[in-house]
Amino acid sequence: MRYLLYPIYIPYQTQHRLLVKVQGLLEQAFFHFGRKSLGTSHEQKRLGLHRIS
Repeated sequence: MRYLLYPIYIPYQTQHRLLVKVQGLLEQAFFHFGRKSLGTSHEQKRLGLHRIS
């Protein structure tokens, strides 16, 4: 892999908008992943339907 010797600078306002967009996309992705993989057990606990062992 070849690395750049000099960093690329992005203006603050552009960098901020880009990172806010990326953060929103990551939050949505993690929310949907968590909802899909943990949704059933979380929903049952919220409704008080979990099993007592």
